[in-house]
Amino acid sequence: MSLSCVLEKGQILIRETSAKFDEPELIVWYWPTRFGRRDLEKWDGSDPYKPDDIKIHHHSTTYSLKLPGMGVWTDSGIQGNTQAVRVDIEPIPRPKVRKGIETRFRNGRWEKYLKTKGWVAA
Repeated sequence: MSLSCVLEKGQILIRETSAKFDEPELIVWYWPTRFGRRDLEKWDGSDPYKPDDIKIHHHSTTYSLKLPGMGVWTDSGIQGNTQAVRVDIEPIPRPKVRKGIETRFRNGRWEKYLKTKGWVAA
């Protein structure tokens, strides 16, 4: 699982990604927060912060955010019953391997078969 923040339509969203275990697909959830573009502005009027500058901490059913310029962690506003803004499915491409090397997708990752070692991460 990986977490990052994105800015869409003036709202800061948490982008959570996770690979399916049985298919080469990545599930991407976009969770709403109570923060927006104005929360990225600097007090001195210089260039605003970027969503990548936000730190994210995942709890069991919620997230905490630490916005740039703030010294404390803040509740994102996401509760256990919050609906994702959208969910995308992205394919995970087959890795490039030498001709004749067998590959498979297993347990959320691509593997290749080596005669000397067996199945290893590709």
